[in-house]
Amino acid sequence: MVLMLDAIILYLFFLLWRNIAHRILSSDSIKFVLFGFNSQIKELLDGLYRNKSNVFQCVMIALEPADKQKLDITQSYMKHIDIVDFSNINREIFERHNVDYVITAREHMQKTWADFFFREVFPMGIKIEQFQYFFEKVMQKVPVQSIDTVWFLENLESTRQRFYDVLKRVTDILMVFILIIPSAVISFFVILALIIENRTKIFYIQNRVKKNGVIFKMYKFASMVPDAEKHGPQWSTKGDSRVTKVGKVIRDLHFDEIPQLINILKGDMSFIGPRPERPEFVDKLGQEIPFYYQRFLVKPGLSGWAQLNYPYGETVEDALHKLQYDLYYIKHRSVFLDLEIFLRSFRLLFFQPNK
Repeated sequence: MVLMLDAIILYLFFLLWRNIAHRILSSDSIKFVLFGFNSQIKELLDGLYRNKSNVFQCVMIALEPADKQKLDITQSYMKHIDIVDFSNINREIFERHNVDYVITAREHMQKTWADFFFREVFPMGIKIEQFQYFFEKVMQKVPVQSIDTVWFLENLESTRQRFYDVLKRVTDILMVFILIIPSAVISFFVILALIIENRTKIFYIQNRVKKNGVIFKMYKFASMVPDAEKHGPQWSTKGDSRVTKVGKVIRDLHFDEIPQLINILKGDMSFIGPRPERPEFVDKLGQEIPFYYQRFLVKPGLSGWAQLNYPYGETVEDALHKLQYDLYYIKHRSVFLDLEIFLRSFRLLFFQPNK
């Protein structure tokens, strides 16, 4: 109990410090230059300029002539960004824009540019960072389309945390026992409501994929009509017409997930981790999305980093975005990140139940 209280107090002070630090930093934005342009760079810029509180500002994009057609000049933020050719890059441009960072992909770290960076950029105190690491730090997700197998070889060590795994398993078991009584009370009323709704099937058992690609049975309260998948497996969508009236209520309140406490007690799942996916979708997504199977390096969870940052997934593109958040969690997972996910999930459950 002392440890949990200490962790909660520390987290609250951490939030306070981040708020203070953000106010200090936001008074003078951090300016950066991008070398090259692709879909992931566009995603970075879109994300930065949607978030009005970010402290990073792109002031210049250096391009090869063939890359200019990839730019979407209709975006409002493009009018604040200077577009220059690689051949015109010089020290004066960096000085004029008061640049703090140069962000470049590996393919642009050619010998000629490396010489220029060492000779001109470093003496100016400008930091040079690879795009995938900058993207990860700013967006808090991993740019799947900009990494390779080397990235996983460099970061796989983060999945082998014996003490953390043991502590997390003990915490999961303790939390299940703490939640037994309130969960039993809520389950009684959920079952009663489902019976009144003329449901003959109270529980829904579904195959899901857990750590190392192993299939397990996941339990939920039935929230859809009995023939919801008569045309085959389908993704759940926001406002899904297959959801019953009682099902909508228990989904909005996340009460349909209560039976998964059994899965957590059995060790199939944890409270925090990537959401377990159905094997039918895993086969499809594994063929279309690079590194998709790497999300099964850790135990799945009741709530996860992807669920907080990208709640609904109805397409392969949505699954790609969620994978980027899952890989970020796998790399950075820790007691403090788990605590942040838990507290944000708690707030979502009790203060924003319809989201």
